[in-house]
Amino acid sequence: MTPRDTRRRRAWERELLSALQARVRGSHWRKKSNFVFREERSTFVCATVDVSVKDDAMAWRVETKPMTIDPILWAVLGMSENERAPLSLRADGAFTCSGLPVDGSKVSTSSLDPDVAAERFIAWADERVTHEMGRAQGSFSDQVKASDSYRRNGAHAAALVCSLVDEGELQEALDLARTFASGERRASLVHTADGLAFFERAVVWLSARA
Repeated sequence: MTPRDTRRRRAWERELLSALQARVRGSHWRKKSNFVFREERSTFVCATVDVSVKDDAMAWRVETKPMTIDPILWAVLGMSENERAPLSLRADGAFTCSGLPVDGSKVSTSSLDPDVAAERFIAWADERVTHEMGRAQGSFSDQVKASDSYRRNGAHAAALVCSLVDEGELQEALDLARTFASGERRASLVHTADGLAFFERAVVWLSARA
């Protein structure tokens, strides 16, 4: 792809994001950067659109997580003031639990008007939220345990510890935190505060509660 093509794609992306901002007005969604987000039945939902500069395509994805797990992460890290932060922090904050991907789609942008693309993206995100809220899902911790990314490389490990705490499974959360703190298992992302990794802090925090 030539530099001119790249500039064209970037310009199309800017038009899309501007159209997306207009589309969310008056809806349940709020927009920041290239994602929209909302709270739905105590679940944080984030839908992201990534426009490719290599070809005429864009990727859509939806992630969810319980609203209750980020405050647990912040309590362990000594950052409870984050509970007063804007809702968008749960999507793009450095110290947050990762959401679990529930769906994704690759969409051609060839000859597609940015405003039409924004309309279709919001309609798709609405449909995915309706689908997710309407199906039997089991506990969030069970969903994380069943995910390929967790089994393969420890993705969502902090979210799993926090969800177990949220579900009242304190001993299981403590045992899991010890497994990652000891290095027996490795997480793909480790939050650190005041020189201590999340899992080390979680062991101390949970030992006083389990």
